[in-house]
Amino acid sequence: MPIKINNLGLKTDISLILSRVKKHYNINNDADLARFFDIPPTTLSNWKARKSINWTLLFSKCEDMDFNILIKGTSFANPEVLKKEAPGKFNIPPDPNEIIRLMQYIEVKDKRNQELSETIGELKYENKLLRTKLGYNNGTIAAEDPKK
Repeated sequence: MPIKINNLGLKTDISLILSRVKKHYNINNDADLARFFDIPPTTLSNWKARKSINWTLLFSKCEDMDFNILIKGTSFANPEVLKKEAPGKFNIPPDPNEIIRLMQYIEVKDKRNQELSETIGELKYENKLLRTKLGYNNGTIAAEDPKK
C-alpha cells in the first residue's frame, strides 16, 4: 500500500510538487523528469492522473531539497509564513527518514481503523439478527401469545 501524505493534514497537488522538482533540478519536460525518477513516462502520467505519487521515491531522489518547499511550496522557517499558511498544522520534519517513518505509522493506523470499522459493521449486523430473532423492537421484547 503506498504511503499517503495527505493523512498528515496537508493539501498536496502532485502536479505542483512535480513542477517544483523540475524547477529545482532544471528539468525541462516530463520525459526528462521520468528519467530523473528512473520510471517509465507512463508511470509519471499515472501519478498525475491518479493524483498520487511514490513518496518514498520522491523523497529519496530529492534529498537535497527542503521538504517543506517540495510539498507545500514554501519554507516554514519564517514564522509569519507558518502562521499564515498552516496555522496549527503539522510542520514537516526536515529528515526524510522521519517523514517516511511517520507516514508508515499513519498507514498502519489507517489499516487498523479500517479493520475496526469492518468489525463494527459485522457486530451491528449480528446485533440486528439477534434483535430480529428475539422479536426485540424499540426497546421491548414482543410478548408471546399465552394461548400457544
